[in-house]
Amino acid sequence: MHITLLNNTRAISITIRIVVRLPFEVEFKPSLPRSRAAGHPAFTIYPVWQADRATRPITFETDVGACEAEFDFSGLKIDRLDMDLGASSVDVDFRKANPVRMHKMSIDVGASQLTIIGLGNANFDRLSFDGGVGDFTLDFSGELKRPGHVDIDVGLGSLTIRLPEDAGVEINSESSFLSSFSIDKREFDEVEDDVYQNDNFGQTDKELIFNVDIGLGSIDIESCGR
Repeated sequence: MHITLLNNTRAISITIRIVVRLPFEVEFKPSLPRSRAAGHPAFTIYPVWQADRATRPITFETDVGACEAEFDFSGLKIDRLDMDLGASSVDVDFRKANPVRMHKMSIDVGASQLTIIGLGNANFDRLSFDGGVGDFTLDFSGELKRPGHVDIDVGLGSLTIRLPEDAGVEINSESSFLSSFSIDKREFDEVEDDVYQNDNFGQTDKELIFNVDIGLGSIDIESCGR
């Protein structure tokens, strides 16, 4: 895993807790500060472990304060992921599939900007997302292997959900007249009040079932291809 913290202030706040059921080598290699084009220092932390020697999955918990950060979880064996993000700008990648089943993934975001790419590769059973104020993007491209349940609660923020075209999708939405929910009704049918399904739902194992609650914010549903 590669974590990069791009610091715009003098203080970085980040706490990472890794729970491993079977001990294996973990090595942290903080780099020397390097200059950015804007003149702000950047710090890179490399948690390096021998993944081929880890026969059991791990639980990963992180608490990020005021900073910019990049997390790359590509190909890691993670059975639970908890991320608590404060006033930060964070990019998360799952470029390669998680080899094991992730039972629970929880994302709690405050006044932040967050982009997660490749959630289909995370191999999760249930994803819980709680967004406060900010701009958020959840991209579900990747190798969906089984139905995934997604609970989303958005307060004042703006969330874009990007869905693969070959997935079966059901969206149960709850919103108010002060919120905004945008969905392409050429691709989704409203089968009940505030319940939407696409043509692939019930026809494939690659299913995503959303329960969406919008306060004063907005949610846009888009396609991300396959």
